[in-house]
Amino acid sequence: MKSGLIALSLILSALSTQLHAAKPADGDVVVSIRPLHSLAATVLGELAEPKLLLDKAQSPHTFQLKPSDVRAISKAQVVVYVGPDFESFMESAMEERKEAGLIISELPALSWPEGDEEHEEHEEHEGHEGHEGHEGHEGHEGHDEHEGHDEHEGHDEHEGHDHSRDYHLWMDPRNAAVIAEALRDRFSALYPEFADEFSANTERLLAELQAVEASVRGSLESVSELPYMVFHDAYGHFESRFGMHNVGAITINPAIATSVKRLRAVRERIRQEEAVCVFSEPQFDSRLVNTAVEGTDARTGLLDPLGTNLEPGPSLYVAFLQQVATQMKDCLSAQ
Repeated sequence: MKSGLIALSLILSALSTQLHAAKPADGDVVVSIRPLHSLAATVLGELAEPKLLLDKAQSPHTFQLKPSDVRAISKAQVVVYVGPDFESFMESAMEERKEAGLIISELPALSWPEGDEEHEEHEEHEGHEGHEGHEGHEGHEGHDEHEGHDEHEGHDEHEGHDHSRDYHLWMDPRNAAVIAEALRDRFSALYPEFADEFSANTERLLAELQAVEASVRGSLESVSELPYMVFHDAYGHFESRFGMHNVGAITINPAIATSVKRLRAVRERIRQEEAVCVFSEPQFDSRLVNTAVEGTDARTGLLDPLGTNLEPGPSLYVAFLQQVATQMKDCLSAQ
């Protein structure tokens, strides 16, 4: 009799574990950056809360995982990130978790700015002339002056990584739609009992993405032809989708110090292109931008490609995209 009760207890315990596994729990999904976290949170809905790794004004170019982050990754059912060419800090933690990874940059339906499809065409950032609104980016004028200088030192640390493509994929709302559908499919495969809920959440999100794309396009129409420069090449997807006129970037790699020679070349480019605005980012020291615009007529503004000042969660992505548009328009249209 006693052995029968023990057997029944073990069966009930196994069934309980299976039922628990059938429902997503907080932390089952780990996400690297805020915009992707917002999309994942929206698709999950009220069923569970994904864990966000970069939860402050941190740059994925310089971020390092904490031990608690590594533990969270080791327990997650799904780990969502752009890819090892963007978040190099994820590589070692994902070595034993490849089956859990949802690598956004590998999704086949993504849109890439024209001229950004083939890696080999982007040696040292050549080919940017194919980016809509990037006239004059050819080769990033002044690169020939950088042989051996500090902006290229340390590249051996990133050997095997592709730094030539713009991996800020979430900046295009149509890519956000592709990401949302991929999240829906992965969550539905893991938690099939909730597939209908994931689908309904995704459909609402897709409608919101269409609306925000139309809103941003209308907001930026009056300033789309005005030239500007950015801190680093993080906005190609946004600029290609909305037809903006970026004429260059201050730094090639924000993780590496910018040389005096490059700053001189950037300042000259600001003058030549008559850039209206030069944008800094909250993840990096704004003094570099302030130095670059000295002696020019360019204004300075702020662009945040991660939405670091916004509350993480389902509402962040739409608010983030609207914020980028507002930040651009405010600086470009200022009198």
